[in-house]
Amino acid sequence: MVSSADLTSGGALYLTARTRQLELKIDNGDNLPLTIDSIEISQLNHYVVCYLERGKEYKLYTGNPDANHPNYDLVFFTDSIHKVEDLIPNPATKNPIYAKPLVIVKHEHTFIIWISIIAALLLLSLLTWKMVTEVKNKTGRA
Repeated sequence: MVSSADLTSGGALYLTARTRQLELKIDNGDNLPLTIDSIEISQLNHYVVCYLERGKEYKLYTGNPDANHPNYDLVFFTDSIHKVEDLIPNPATKNPIYAKPLVIVKHEHTFIIWISIIAALLLLSLLTWKMVTEVKNKTGRA
């Protein structure tokens, strides 16, 4: 099972699957039979466009050394690209940027924050005490 969802009238089911065939099973229970007007299937276009200079070596870094090699679809552009060279991918290598350890920033001035919090609490306590005493004085005079 790829996905399970509760659908309502006019609803849509979104799922991601890499397959040639999908089977849709509908559990309608004892309800009236369903009428399916249409089924639409779409695919998102994911692509990379870049300028590559002749004679330079380019690498595409990924974080998964077990990833499948790419299957380039340049044969579909033979009408617009005059010369299609065979692209042979290099084996996947470890990304040196991905392998860098995280830098933990240690804040050494946390005591200033605590002093500010305590000062704010003292000020609020003082204002609350003054307000309560003034309310008591006004109610005692009346």
